[in-house]
Amino acid sequence: MTKTNNDSIYIPKAKEIIDNAIKKVKDEVDKIENDNRVAKHFFIADKEKKRIYHFADEVKTTLEGVVKPFPNIDKLKDVYKELLLNEIDLETLKKSLSHVAKTKFLINSLKNNYIQKIRTNLKAAPKLRTEFYGRVQSIVKKLDPSLSYILIASRTIRKAPSFKDYPTAVLVGIPNSGKSTFLNKITGSKVEIRDYAFTTKRLQVGLYEQRYEKYQVIDSPGLLVRDFSKLNIIEKQTIIALEKLAKAAIFLIDLTEDADKQKKLISKLLAKVNKEFIIIYTKKDMMLPREVDDFKASFKEIKPQKDFTLDLNHLSEKDIEEITEAITKLLKKQ
Repeated sequence: MTKTNNDSIYIPKAKEIIDNAIKKVKDEVDKIENDNRVAKHFFIADKEKKRIYHFADEVKTTLEGVVKPFPNIDKLKDVYKELLLNEIDLETLKKSLSHVAKTKFLINSLKNNYIQKIRTNLKAAPKLRTEFYGRVQSIVKKLDPSLSYILIASRTIRKAPSFKDYPTAVLVGIPNSGKSTFLNKITGSKVEIRDYAFTTKRLQVGLYEQRYEKYQVIDSPGLLVRDFSKLNIIEKQTIIALEKLAKAAIFLIDLTEDADKQKKLISKLLAKVNKEFIIIYTKKDMMLPREVDDFKASFKEIKPQKDFTLDLNHLSEKDIEEITEAITKLLKKQ
């Protein structure tokens, strides 16, 4: 598994593996000339053996570059493992990695077998080398589905954020409720924000510091109000973050959206993960004071440790200080 210049994961297809190996052999072996001190049939046989050695080694080296850097799935931290398994099938991945590893050994065995054949029949060396190339090409061609799946898994792992071992709060809410804006304001992160729903596709990490201690805040993809078994792979990341990372939750409630649906979402999540939480009511600038009061009244049975009603686009330094103080207090609770 290698990376291209733009730092993206790159795993070659079967044809590329073979073509590159043939080119390397041509560059390294074809230029060797007979100095006339060796009988022609010995020279030709020796050259064909070298082609077999180099060809096999180039293919094996490429395959090692696919398998070796891949992390041991069983040793991944729980959150990374869960995020990976959220998007890929573990058995398919293990079979794909095993397929590549077994192919390396098969090529090595074939190499030894054909070298031995040439030693016992020098005149057949060119024909045997051509036959060896053909068999390796056929074997490697069968790797394409496995290589493609390994590429998918590699990209999935690479896209996971680097989580810190700091006390962590996870932002949760319906799409377009202001989570990314909130993360940016509280932690100074640079999360992309757009004016339509479902902007956040993956977990985003921000950090803030208070009294020389660091805290982690994670923005999560928006959730629709539906049964957890029907969540898509993007939404499931939010559940994984709550279960595996969060010490506390911060629920962002959009005052311009349906109150009952958002209340139902909070109730379902708390029943599943049982975290202490803060509520942030957002978009108060788009509502009349009476409408805000009526909306919040419908949440009276939901008992957060603290709640705030805000216009996220115009937070004052005092607002940010009060919010981070409340989050910190929640995260420091034993």
